[in-house]
Order: sequence, then C-alpha cells, then structure tokens
Amino acid sequence: MWPTAKELRSLCDNSPRAHRELRSLYERLWSGVLGLELRQVIDPVLDYKDYAMTIVSPGLDEPDAPLRFGQFAADFLRQVTDTLAESQLPLLAGQSVELDNYQRYRNCLLERFEKSPMDFALLMRDCLIREQCIFQQFSSTDQPLPADDDCGPPASKQIRLQSDARRDNIALKMLLETGIDSEAPRLQELTSSIRSTCDTLLKRLSVRAKLKFVGKGVYESELAQLARDAQDTLESLQRLRDCQLLSADEAAVTGMRLLASCLVMNSQSDRVIKKGKAKYELRLRHLCPHYLSQRLLTLRVAVLTEELMQSLETLNQEQLEKLHSESGLESRSGQCRSSASGEVVLKMKFTSLPRETSHSGGGVCHQKFALVAFTELDSNEFRLPDGALSLALCCSQPVVFITHDSQKPAATVTVLHDSLAALPGRLGFETELVKSANDVNKPPSLNKSLCDFVFACLKHAKDFCPKLWSEGLVFGFASKAAAASKLLCQPNYPIGSFLLRFSETTSYLSVTWKRSDSHVEALEPFSPEELKSSKLEQLLAGKAKLRYLVKPDGSHQAKDIALRPLLQSGWSQRGRASLDGYVPRAVLDQDDESIITESDMSALQLGGIAEEVTLRELMGQDDSDGLC
Repeated sequence: MWPTAKELRSLCDNSPRAHRELRSLYERLWSGVLGLELRQVIDPVLDYKDYAMTIVSPGLDEPDAPLRFGQFAADFLRQVTDTLAESQLPLLAGQSVELDNYQRYRNCLLERFEKSPMDFALLMRDCLIREQCIFQQFSSTDQPLPADDDCGPPASKQIRLQSDARRDNIALKMLLETGIDSEAPRLQELTSSIRSTCDTLLKRLSVRAKLKFVGKGVYESELAQLARDAQDTLESLQRLRDCQLLSADEAAVTGMRLLASCLVMNSQSDRVIKKGKAKYELRLRHLCPHYLSQRLLTLRVAVLTEELMQSLETLNQEQLEKLHSESGLESRSGQCRSSASGEVVLKMKFTSLPRETSHSGGGVCHQKFALVAFTELDSNEFRLPDGALSLALCCSQPVVFITHDSQKPAATVTVLHDSLAALPGRLGFETELVKSANDVNKPPSLNKSLCDFVFACLKHAKDFCPKLWSEGLVFGFASKAAAASKLLCQPNYPIGSFLLRFSETTSYLSVTWKRSDSHVEALEPFSPEELKSSKLEQLLAGKAKLRYLVKPDGSHQAKDIALRPLLQSGWSQRGRASLDGYVPRAVLDQDDESIITESDMSALQLGGIAEEVTLRELMGQDDSDGLC
C-alpha cells in the first residue's frame, strides 16, 4: 500500500521531476532540520518496521493515539541510532554519506523531537501520505504535482486518499439519484455507515483541537482533510434528512456539533497571516456552504480608521423570521435547559491573535482580540423524553467570531444561532451599535475597538450575570438612545418600567428607567464593590421604583415575578462605572415621584456627572454616548 524506500529511489532515478517533488516535500515538512537525506536515515527503519500502518491506519480518533504515537517515535529514534553501525548507505540521489553526517542527523532529530514525540509522529504521518501521492502521480505519468499550499480541496482526486466520509457521500448521492426505495438494504447500510463516520469525525476533531501546532505543512494538511470530511458528512446528513431517513432534529444537532468542534479547533490553531497568501481565512466558508448558508448570520463591521465612524449592520425582526423559516427548524419557546444541571453553561475562550508580518506591504499587522463564545454541546445532556436530540436544546448562546484581518482593520462577526438566541435583543435594535470610534468628549482610556467592547460585555455576562443573560432578560448591545426610545415610544409600558443593557463606555450592566410618560433616566452602572458584596438581582429587587422589567421580546413583567427564580442561589459579582452620561442611582431612593428640576439634578450630581434623556431630545438630538 505504501511505497518503500527502494521504490522511491527507483522512481527518482527514472523521473527527475519526482525527485524534485520529494526534495521539496522533505524540505517543506521538516523546515530545514533535515533535507533530502532524511529518507536515507529512514530507509533501514522502513525495512525493519512497517511504521506506515502503525501511525496512519489507526488514525487520530483512537483514545490511545497520543500514547501510541509517542511509543512509535521513541522506537523509531532508537532504530535510527542502530543504523549508525553501518559506515555509509546510498542516498536517494545515488550518492553516499559519511558516518558523522548520520550522527548529525540523529542529533537534529533528538534535539527537536525527543521531548515532543507526538509532533514527530504527526510529521512522519503527513510525510507518508504525501509520499504516496507523489508515487501514485509519477509512477503512471510524469506530470507535475499540484501545489500543496492551498488548504482547499485538491484539484485532482488522484492525489489524495478518498476518505470514508467522501466515499459514503458519493455513494448516497448516486443511490438517491436512481430513486432507490428507502427500505433498501444498501441505503440502510449507508445510513449506519454515515452515523459511524460522524461519530468518528467528532472524536478526531476533539483530539485535533488539543494538539500542539507542529508546523505549517502538517497543520494545513490535517485541517484541510478534517474540513473536507466535515463537509462530506454534513452533506450526507442533509441528504438523509431530505429523504426522511434521519429526523430533522438529529440531523441538525449533529451538524451543529460538527460545526462547533470545527470552530473551536480553528480558534486554537489557525494562523492569522499565511506567508505567501497574506489572507486570513476563518475556514467556515470551506465547510459545507449550503448547510451553513441557512444557519449563519454574518454581520460586517466597517472600521475605516480610529478617527472615523464605525457601523454595524443589524438584522430586523422580519429578516430574522425569514431566516428561521428558510432554515426549516422548529421554533421553540422558553429558554435552553440541561436536564442534568438545570442550566446551560456558557463557555468562553479569549485568545490573543499573534503579531504577524504582512508579505505584501512588509509592515506589521497588529491583531486585536479574537473572541469565541460557544456553548458546550453534549448529546447526553440534551436528550428529550423520546430520546431524540433537539437543536433548540443544544445552543442557547450564539457562537461568535470577531477578528481583524488587515492593517486597516475590517472586522467580521459570524453568529451561529437558533430561534432562542434572542438576536434582536442581543445585537441591539435597528440602530447603529457603534456611533463613534474616537469621541473627543471622552478620556483616551475609554477609546475601545468593537472587539474590546464585545469582549468585555460577554465576559461580564459570564462572570457576573449568567442567569440574567441566559434567561434573555438583558437587552444586550443597545445604545443609550435606543434603550430610551424603546421605553418612551411604546405607551403600554407603565411608569417604573426598566430594562438592562450593556454600557457603551464600560461594558457593564446599566439600567434604563422610565420615570414618567415623557422622561427616561440612564442610571450609572453598578460598581465592583456593590457586585462583590451583593447579587445584581438583589440590588435590583431593593429598588422600589424599578417595578416592571422589560424583556428583549418587548414584553414586560413585574420585577418581583421576573427576578424570583434568579434569587435562589448566588455567585460572585464584579464591575464598575462612574462615567459621564449617567444619572446617580440615588434618584431611586428619593420619596418624590415627580420629575426633578434642573436645580435638583445639579444637587444630585456626583462630580458633575448627570444626564436626563427626554422624548424631545430623542427627536431632535443625536445620542453622543456611542461606543468608544
């Protein structure tokens, strides 16, 4: 199955082009540690031990893969040492090498891989696969091998092994096109095979996400194969769902699990800038475009310069409903629950992208934060009474990617959602989220990028108000003017209604309170000292003037009823804000229910900080407190 050292030597003698491809392969994979002479060191070991089947056949999906790879690498290095007993051996090109050169090669191997044998095994695995591709290509014809730099699917199907996922997908497509009966044994056999392949792929993705980055060649080859397998598997799931061989819920949730695994894997390993490409690909576009097109919202954020305007394209309710109807997913009410723990745990991972050199301009492209907020998906915890898996029970929080990809940054936010994500509330109203990137009226320390803002908001939600967020009681990224307009422009909200939103300046939770039919206050966010000593729900419950909680879906509920389930248990709190644009919360403790005068407002200022928002101001004046 795998070409031996002798077969490769013979191929190189007969084909100079194959010789050049192999030389390029070794130099690319081993990054200068070993060149063409690598094959010479491997030759005796190949004849002694069939390491090809040892490290390739079982694959990465076995639980003992790391231990087995490490043992193989240790055995291999020992056997390389044994070859030093021979004074010289023929090289791939028919030359010879002295004994001291073997010692040098051995030392290079030990220095680089002795403490990380798994890295060595992965490089060997990739080397073997590419060797086989070259051997198959040039043993039949002397044609140049397509470039290996691109991570997309290869142009020629002859140069890569056909995976089980690809084979099953093609077979299923052909069977369905012939109009075969759904009860046919072959179709049932393919369905079982696709289920098994999907489980195996999930294991491979789980293992791959934990592996250390070992080099461009190995990483790109491994990731590209996993991406192709994921695409084939998702297309197979879609076909099984269309012909009713797989329930819609099971097909959807399995697809979501695959996508979530791929997203986590990419967030840990993907390089921002590829030398020679200078183009960052999130690889979502490489995965099942037809499946993703119904389940991904892409919100483009134009960031021209730090001094100019930023804007976010938000989706209105009509667009969201259309998107949900096109996805074919059943709409469910209520919040996502786990039968095991009673709530879904919001997992977050914040990674700082590296500084890289842009090959085109030669300058340094400084990357901000890449933010990944994802919900851990565990099928055992989200089973319905009938044993089926529900998409709505698996993903209560969006999966968000935010990244800058050029020296004049342009950010893209990609949201993997379901009907419970409450996107209108989580993403603000039909107004711009970001108004000004650099407000001259704010201290320089408050100037933030969109990444910094969302990073802080979601981290605050995770640390201090996870229940408020998961229950859908927080409006999310709504501007101060939009929140005030929400309370004033809908007369059905009684006096004393309030909503919770993230402050544009501090990313902490702030209360917008309807004081009268034409008067709304934006109250200063809660301080870290307050949140450390008392739960946020308790602080809200203690304010008698806050009577009705307005939810992102537009409904309102008595505060005591809305907060009662959240007051059962506590958790540590933190946060702070004392910045311009907010009214002191002391107004909530006053006995006088009437609108205070300008002199009264001046007396309540904390260090000159105060603001009131009226309906007249909303109609004739822009909100100056945009995200900075």
